[in-house]
Amino acid sequence: MISLTLIYTPEYTILKDHLADIIDLLSGNAPVIAQFSNHLFSSSLIPKEVHLNPKSSPLDRATQLINSVFSTIGTHSNPSDVFRGLVTSLEKVGLTDMAKKLQQSLGVKTHSIQPLIAAVSQSPTVIQLSSKDEVAQNIDSLYDQFSDLVTDLRDRFEKLISEGKIKLIQVTRQAAEYLRRPVKSLQADDIDELFDSLQPHYDFLNCSLLRKLMNKFLVGDELQLSLSQYIGSMDNLLESSQLKHIRSTIKDETPTVHGLAPIAAMVHARTSITV
Repeated sequence: MISLTLIYTPEYTILKDHLADIIDLLSGNAPVIAQFSNHLFSSSLIPKEVHLNPKSSPLDRATQLINSVFSTIGTHSNPSDVFRGLVTSLEKVGLTDMAKKLQQSLGVKTHSIQPLIAAVSQSPTVIQLSSKDEVAQNIDSLYDQFSDLVTDLRDRFEKLISEGKIKLIQVTRQAAEYLRRPVKSLQADDIDELFDSLQPHYDFLNCSLLRKLMNKFLVGDELQLSLSQYIGSMDNLLESSQLKHIRSTIKDETPTVHGLAPIAAMVHARTSITV
């Protein structure tokens, strides 16, 4: 009988904390999922039936793979081997930022300076906190990137609809289902009207709705990669910035950044840095 103490190892806890982020990142990088599965299987991190029976959508497949690794790490006699294999698999498919984040989290969790793989520096990883001015500059840059991303997304949907590849009502229904709202409450005559009605439900620090629409209608599109890179930049901002500086900057930007209270609350939920 396997001891329950294995379930509460640092590796298990860290993977649990990052589970949703890894799934989101992987589903947003659909072209690498098959290669990622190969690496997991060759490292004995997932069973054969999971490797050979992929789910249809990138999101479902990503969920299937990561949940399988999560199950393995919870019952394995040496969870550090599983964790190390996951990190290496992420690195091999180019998802190095997430691999680094997992390693950093393990270093903090175990208070250890030992690297997980030989290529990592022998020195402990230290997250450098940004100053208030740096935070302000980073938020301005992030907001500009987000505005460009949303504009590109509107253009892409407009083109697909005009070409008859998708219908406006399909996008509307998907958004309504995600928000758990009646479809009629989001009725629009064009994609701009629809996105205008959706604005209260997304912002430059909350991309979950946009990611859902991309994963449904733009699988394999370059915008998926752009969004994934943007989310990485957003995570880096939250990771390297003191909460009080983010709050202060958002407050100063109130005329241009709507929804201050929800954003501040979301920032508080996403970061563990104490003020």
